[in-house]
Amino acid sequence: MKFKKEYALLGIVILALLIYLFLNKQDRLHYALPEPPRLETADINQMTVIKGRETITLKRQDNQWRLTPGDYPADTAQVERMLKSMAELEITALVSEAQSYARYELDADRRIAVEIYADNQLIRQVAIGKAASTFRHTHVLVDDDKNVYHAGGSFRWEFDKSIDDLRDKTVLAFDRNTITTIAIQADAQEQIIQKETGTEGSAAPDAPPAEDNQAVAPPDVKWVTAAGQTVANTSVDELLEALNPLKCKAFIDESQKASLGNPQYRIQLKGEPTRRLEIFSPRPESPNEYPGTSSESPYAFVLSEFDVEKVKRFYEKITGAEEDAPAPEPATKP
Repeated sequence: MKFKKEYALLGIVILALLIYLFLNKQDRLHYALPEPPRLETADINQMTVIKGRETITLKRQDNQWRLTPGDYPADTAQVERMLKSMAELEITALVSEAQSYARYELDADRRIAVEIYADNQLIRQVAIGKAASTFRHTHVLVDDDKNVYHAGGSFRWEFDKSIDDLRDKTVLAFDRNTITTIAIQADAQEQIIQKETGTEGSAAPDAPPAEDNQAVAPPDVKWVTAAGQTVANTSVDELLEALNPLKCKAFIDESQKASLGNPQYRIQLKGEPTRRLEIFSPRPESPNEYPGTSSESPYAFVLSEFDVEKVKRFYEKITGAEEDAPAPEPATKP
């Protein structure tokens, strides 16, 4: 009799376990996570970002991303990061079915809504909320699903941008090998240095052509002022590296362009083609920001003091009238 009771209890336990496993399986099926398909970023031609009352649209035009409102060139690197986050979106956990969005910053006032288009067809909608406490996930709503999920990665900051944040801030770029003359004007004085290319390291006119795998030494390059003084190649290299590419801090209102006055520095880089950069004195309210204009940008902008300091140092070097003489040889013992 005792054994019958034990068998009966064992049967009840087994039945309970079976019921539990069945219900748990049903729950897992009920809570199956959405699996957004991977997208090819090359197929995406439009992205719309809506934050509160502000809507920013990015469109791909001839392999260049442009921003509206304003029709400005966009920073390609930033746009590619945004596209990658949306194209590789991975849902990792269900967070809430309660449709209570404020605690996740997914309410209408604080969410960042992103729409992705390919061939002008909407292919993905994501509402971005706050990052998880671990900063390894981000709270999201996906397409028409009303549940809150965790998506892998912390990427809200990539989309929490203004028009000015997303603009391409490159205002000067060039192939430095094409530059043959650098002219800098300051204080009504212009200093000009020219590149002279020697033949040291090059092949003799009657020498046989080099084999394809045989290295040929580059020609000797020297930079010389109008007065015939040599400027160190390292100094020229530092200037050209500082100017290529040159990115501004921000753009300024076009209405201020006419009131900039005379430039503090006017730089011409003569090559193919010639490029121009003008740097103006900072305004009293922004003593560390230098307004500027460039032949490579239709917009006026401001440069940081750090960037302008490099131009200033170079100008001071070439106006110091110091020829870069070779270092003296060490004295030898008799």
